[in-house]
Amino acid sequence: MTIANRIRSKLLELEGGVFQRLCDDWLHRKGYENINSIGMMDTTDRVTKGTPDCLFIQPDGYYVFSEYTVQQNRLATKLEDDISKCFDEQKTGIKSEQISEIIICYLGNLTTHEINHLKSSCQKRNVRLSLNGLDSISLSIQNCYPVLSEQHLGLALDTGQLLSVNDFINRYGKNNFTTPIDNKILFQSDAIDKSLEQLRLWRLLLVSGAAGVGKTLFSVNLVRTMQKNNPALKVYCLFDKGADLIRDITAYFSEPGDYLIFVDDANRLDSRLDYILHYLNENDEDRTFRIVATVRDYARDSVLTQASKFTEVQEQTIQPLTDEQIKELVVELFEIKNGEYQQRIQEISGGNARLAMMAAKVAVETNQIQSIQNVASLYDDYFSQNENIREVVEDDKLMTAACAISLFRKIDKLNESHMEWLQNSFGISPEEFWGYVELLHKKELVDLYEDEVVKISDQVLSTYFFYLSVFEKKVISFSLIVHHFYPGFKRAIVDALNPVINSFDHKKIVTEIRSEIEGIFKEISNSGDLKSSIEFLNSFWFALPTETLIFANKLISEMPIVDESWEGEAFEEAKTDENDYSLVSLLSSFRNYGDDEFKMSFDLLLQYLSKSKESLGFVIKTLTDRYNFKPDDMRYGYYVQDYVVDTLVERIENGDNYLFSRVFIVLAKSFLKVEHSEHKWGRGNTITMVTYRLSPDEYLTPIRQKIFKNLTTLMLLPDYEQLIQDIFQELISRLRVEGKEMAEADLPFITEFFISNLDPKNTLHCLIMQDLCEHLDALEIKFPSKWHVDFNNSTIELSNLLLEDRHEMRMLDMGYEEYNQYRHQCFVDYFSDTTVEKFSEFMSQCVSLQNSLSGRERDYSLKVGIEMSLKAIAENHHDQIKEIVSIYFDYDDIFNIHPGSLIFNLFRALRSSEVWELIDSKSYRWKKNWRSFYFSMLPEEDINEDETHSLLTHLNETPSNELPTWLDFLSKYQTIDKEIYVKVVRLLVEKSEEDKNYAASLRQLFNKGYELFGNWFEVFKSDTQLVFSAYLAALKNERYCDYKGEALALLTEEEPSFMIKIVDCIYENERYPDEHTSMPELFFLWERDNYLDAVEQYGKYVYIKEQNAYGFGGNIFTKLFSKEKGGSEPDELMVKKQGFIRHTVRNNIDDIGYICFIFKAANCMGQSFRRELLGIFLQHNKKIDDFKKLEYEPTTRSWSGSQVPTLEKEKNYLITLLSLLNSVDLLEHRSNIEKRIEYKLKYIESEKKRDFLESRQ
Repeated sequence: MTIANRIRSKLLELEGGVFQRLCDDWLHRKGYENINSIGMMDTTDRVTKGTPDCLFIQPDGYYVFSEYTVQQNRLATKLEDDISKCFDEQKTGIKSEQISEIIICYLGNLTTHEINHLKSSCQKRNVRLSLNGLDSISLSIQNCYPVLSEQHLGLALDTGQLLSVNDFINRYGKNNFTTPIDNKILFQSDAIDKSLEQLRLWRLLLVSGAAGVGKTLFSVNLVRTMQKNNPALKVYCLFDKGADLIRDITAYFSEPGDYLIFVDDANRLDSRLDYILHYLNENDEDRTFRIVATVRDYARDSVLTQASKFTEVQEQTIQPLTDEQIKELVVELFEIKNGEYQQRIQEISGGNARLAMMAAKVAVETNQIQSIQNVASLYDDYFSQNENIREVVEDDKLMTAACAISLFRKIDKLNESHMEWLQNSFGISPEEFWGYVELLHKKELVDLYEDEVVKISDQVLSTYFFYLSVFEKKVISFSLIVHHFYPGFKRAIVDALNPVINSFDHKKIVTEIRSEIEGIFKEISNSGDLKSSIEFLNSFWFALPTETLIFANKLISEMPIVDESWEGEAFEEAKTDENDYSLVSLLSSFRNYGDDEFKMSFDLLLQYLSKSKESLGFVIKTLTDRYNFKPDDMRYGYYVQDYVVDTLVERIENGDNYLFSRVFIVLAKSFLKVEHSEHKWGRGNTITMVTYRLSPDEYLTPIRQKIFKNLTTLMLLPDYEQLIQDIFQELISRLRVEGKEMAEADLPFITEFFISNLDPKNTLHCLIMQDLCEHLDALEIKFPSKWHVDFNNSTIELSNLLLEDRHEMRMLDMGYEEYNQYRHQCFVDYFSDTTVEKFSEFMSQCVSLQNSLSGRERDYSLKVGIEMSLKAIAENHHDQIKEIVSIYFDYDDIFNIHPGSLIFNLFRALRSSEVWELIDSKSYRWKKNWRSFYFSMLPEEDINEDETHSLLTHLNETPSNELPTWLDFLSKYQTIDKEIYVKVVRLLVEKSEEDKNYAASLRQLFNKGYELFGNWFEVFKSDTQLVFSAYLAALKNERYCDYKGEALALLTEEEPSFMIKIVDCIYENERYPDEHTSMPELFFLWERDNYLDAVEQYGKYVYIKEQNAYGFGGNIFTKLFSKEKGGSEPDELMVKKQGFIRHTVRNNIDDIGYICFIFKAANCMGQSFRRELLGIFLQHNKKIDDFKKLEYEPTTRSWSGSQVPTLEKEKNYLITLLSLLNSVDLLEHRSNIEKRIEYKLKYIESEKKRDFLESRQ
């Protein structure tokens, strides 16, 4: 019997009082508050006489009556009598005019005739009648309120995955392959206190760390503490069985209260985690939710990304224990005081609390040190205590099934390929396999979804099963796996193999693999397929190391030597990773292998590079990534980096070998960094970034010395000088970041090799040294005082003046404006005695600085400093300004300064004609830009007809990027030419047809702060249409022009049809504009008295334009109805929006295309209004074909993670529509909705299965 039928059966068994209690509860959950159960005794389930059975007082003062009955016979007569009594004021004391709705809940059957008769009796009195029969109540309980099933029907609908803290601890402890979590927690009191504070302020705490460090133990103690501090807190722990969570969540979280949810191994839930996370965004005053979730470190990033889409995430990382803590743990919990045992447990646990406890437990039970000598025997000893696991291990067929699941992670019954694998490769028929799966599931060793998809329960157990089945019991040979599934499922094989190699006897496993694949490689190699050979070796090189190097050597030796020069190459990292057929990837795999193999592989890598230009980017990326410093390199004395540096130094041949000299320079830049990071890939494509810092020691310091020495050797050669100066410049700029310790260690080498080769007359060298001294001072590191003097000159002093110093601003405790005033005075003082000769020297120094500086200092700070210099000179040396500007022009205006301040002072010192002559006297880069400033700043008293004519000529002949970006200066020209605005604007509009940037200045006309704003038609009365043309030109040039729509509001009042041109302009600029299109806001339409007509006219024109569009998503018309996310809007505006939509739907009911367009606009207005709108449509148009065209569901949806919560909401919305379709003439409509609900339910189940299939291990 289906769940739905079981609920129906239970409902039909109810007595009247129990049914009434259930219905009251059901309606209350649906939002009917202020409930008064008139027909019930207060503390029992017995009914009493009264009308109605229950009433609800609405906020607006109206009443909702409800009547309940379990009567089956003469049901219609009974309900007609109940409705009649509801309208009897003598019985209820309430006038019928005060009743807004009557709700009937019943379990019998009504004909459509009886339904229509009952509805008509209420419609006569303008009262809504809601009929809720057996089907609607049972479906609502099943899909929306499953908790009612357990509370009132005694029928549990959940899966037992939400447990109390104590039940969770007991259940967790029953799994013998996990360590108990009822132990005393050690070393975590500070972390517990910190987490309590985090959860007081925030809603989600992610507890991360490697497997076995004690995340679950920590979290259980945390939630216990919170529950102890707040007994009213509702705490639930999720014990994942891989089953559906929706029913459990809905059942347990529907009540008011403060909830704390503990999710262990959140990464195992994958998309199902969203089912819980979405509660964090619930806007419910009666419920609050906080979540504590554990996650293994390899899955931290993905879970963090997933959770961050719902709320801000707080983190608590559980670190591996120190050796001393491991010792304390085994003494405290297991009373192991034997030093030998303690040391061995420290060695094999590596700080992993779970492994330490597993080892300690085995040691205590066996009392033999041999039992914990390796992880393999540890797993054997520990897992063998679990009877379920022992039964599986002893059964070859069960082991074969477990091996298949371990290899492929998930197996799908409905996937034909999966079933063929089982039959052809593992020798198990699908029927047999799913029988074994059922046994494994009963033993709680695998997760099973809807009897269709199976996956391994725990990664440790999965690794153990794969190891036993393939390498110990050998129920499946590794060669069989490779033959059948390589290379198609290479990733699955490697993922299954890696943890086995890392956890068990490495030499034994590799020897086994070698014996199994040696013949396979020979077959591939003899076939002559190089790509397949390299791909195979990239997967199994560790088992065939000598064969791999022989193969690579033979291949490289047969490659031709590169004759072309390397000087044209970029010497940059490749943007992509190497493919599976790459020799670079294959050879670099030996980085951490034996010393001899590593050396030979690296030599071969450099040989390959010298013969393959195509490999350059990949080799550089490999050198700076795989061969760079890693966390474990220190324990081996940085052997890898030392050999790499020595080998490259050998090959650079004192700079004669360009290829390896450039490669060495790239490598040196990377190796000299103190802070390094490494990306570690985990299971399920998760990634973790580890960041670590180097410290000088007896091994690292000599390597850095070699790098500095050989960089300096190359710096003396012209080909490499600038590259290496850049490296030293960057190194020096990061000294404070990298830290004092390394700076002190490096300084002798920097002094000996680098500084000794610097030239005090070279500006760049002086700048580098001044920067070095500043950083050393800040780090309080001693250095020769003469450096300050030797590498200082007037150009360096000038740079201190010209370049903005934010550190100085902070030291002076000044704001930005105050600091600028301070700098201006510094410039005035500096140039107090300037002369033409001194200024010429100043410009030469500026050019020198520009050639020496780079980045922001060159492109911004120097330019601003020169502008401030010229401003200070112009304000205080009027008598020399002409000569000074002339000298500046001699340098071709290479700094592209803003000339406004300078021209302002020129007009103060010179006649206008002299200013023009000065600007026009020489040829220089930005001359027309200076002319633009001349015309815009020309004093009004100097404007005449010639100047006006010259302005128009200039505007016509000047490129758009050298024209003024403002127009208000034209007002000065109106005394000479009243039509100057018309002429200039017409010129710019016409030229903008070829280059839209000519319209850049036109947007000022439509800026509300501009003096002409709103007076356009007075100024342009000779050509009023030019105003509209100018607006369109400005809009085409800058879509944010008039973004508030203030100018457009005035323009469309003057000419309402202008809105059509705006729409045309938008559709010309953008092929498929939508609700995100940048355009003026049109909310002014709602403020007009005729807003109904204005909005409809706009909407109908957009509708015409949209008929040629794809029709997906929103359009620019929908912008009128949307509101900013998280924002609010006035009630009056919402009333207007809803009123318009009701109005336009009623008035255009027969134009189904336009109605669909309007429904799309209503999509952003909430479910209740969309439901009302559908009701309005159905009142006036009952055509089923038109109904099917409507978009009453969201046309676009967005979600993060699992789609299931979104689909559940959509399904529930569709269920609410059924009450609109309860008349005979709407039966086809009802059928259409029911099919949509059915489809949605199937879609939900499909998504749940997909979530399970795509879950990460």
